[in-house]
Amino acid sequence: MYDSVADQAVNFVFDMLAASFVDSTGLGTIVACLKSASQGGGDIFIANLQDKPRMVFDITRAHKIFHIFDDLDAAIMSFDEDMGE
Repeated sequence: MYDSVADQAVNFVFDMLAASFVDSTGLGTIVACLKSASQGGGDIFIANLQDKPRMVFDITRAHKIFHIFDDLDAAIMSFDEDMGE
């Protein structure tokens, strides 16, 4: 399913509300998704990053390569602003 969605869209918001834990494998997968989106001219925004996953993003400095938002609406609205809508 990911391939068919990725073929049609370049910008993604990852809603991390239900993710209470992210390990190095999960973070690596998210980074790989960012690389793929970037190659297609897109981006990935992270929304609702919980405390423990946020610590992983901070410790690994992944927070410097992702746009992180407190809620889903803010992330989506930011895409609209970037696109001039």
